[in-house]
Amino acid sequence: CFDEFRSTHSQMSFICIDADTHKGIVVLGDRLSVDIKQFFYSHYSSAQRARVEHVCMDMNA
Repeated sequence: CFDEFRSTHSQMSFICIDADTHKGIVVLGDRLSVDIKQFFYSHYSSAQRARVEHVCMDMNA
């Protein structure tokens, strides 16, 4: 599950949790797509990323 939230000093941050276990995976200090992609590319192999079955995101405008 992905979401963004207002963190310290009114800055927006990114959070990711495992929907099955409800355990946190990462909290990033910003929500820029380049930083989010870099995290997943550097921490998970192509094969691991290919095994993802569902992604849940908050699409609130």
